[in-house]
Amino acid sequence: MPGALNRRAIASLRCPGVVAERLAAYAEQVASLLGDGLVGIYLHGSLARGCFHPATSDVDIIVVSEAPCSDTALAQVLLAYRRAAIPLDVTFATRSQIQRNETPAPIDCLVKMGKVFRQSEGSQDFIINRQDTYESGIALVGPRPRDVVKPVPWQTLAKALECLFPVVLPRFKNPVLMVCRICHAFAKHVLCSKTAAGEWALEEFNQRWRPLIQSALRDYAEGVPADAGPDESVRSFEQYCAEYVTRVRTAP
Repeated sequence: MPGALNRRAIASLRCPGVVAERLAAYAEQVASLLGDGLVGIYLHGSLARGCFHPATSDVDIIVVSEAPCSDTALAQVLLAYRRAAIPLDVTFATRSQIQRNETPAPIDCLVKMGKVFRQSEGSQDFIINRQDTYESGIALVGPRPRDVVKPVPWQTLAKALECLFPVVLPRFKNPVLMVCRICHAFAKHVLCSKTAAGEWALEEFNQRWRPLIQSALRDYAEGVPADAGPDESVRSFEQYCAEYVTRVRTAP
């Protein structure tokens, strides 16, 4: 077994106590189910970066194992997921899969919205999630993230971000802050939270976008879901951000 539950790290998370308790219970159950085949369980995303909102945020986890999970183990993992009753977004990947610098990135499976998705075609998002875990991940069980997860080379990360850009508006909550986050990554070659990306964009982008970004930051902080569909101002902002990325990429 890779070790006991990291209760100190879980206690330090900025989230309601019930979320922390259910996260801890889920991690313990997965660790017990996988036994010696588990390498580590790692938290990343908004909860790891300190900007989680219980009304709108997912709890993002990567589970690293020595070998793919059996169907029997996944059935039990799914039961643990449903008992947790919090918005978990869990990627299972083997130790060898997390070393491969390619996109779509190979993974074992994704557990989300109460279902298991085997993804033999790979995941467009996993390279980004892996880098996020390297930069800011928290070990729930197992060794430190950087002892297991290696940094993604910039060219591979950039390719994954480019694939993500066209689907931000239809797929993601808080699309304004998501495209800010992509722009920040191209400008700085590191990832950051949606909040940090929005605050950076307020200073970096043309002032005409300030009201839109401020509104997005306020909604995110208050847990207001951006689920009404993007309006023309958001589509125009997306185009501005696409042009920004092109300028940054071609700058000497």
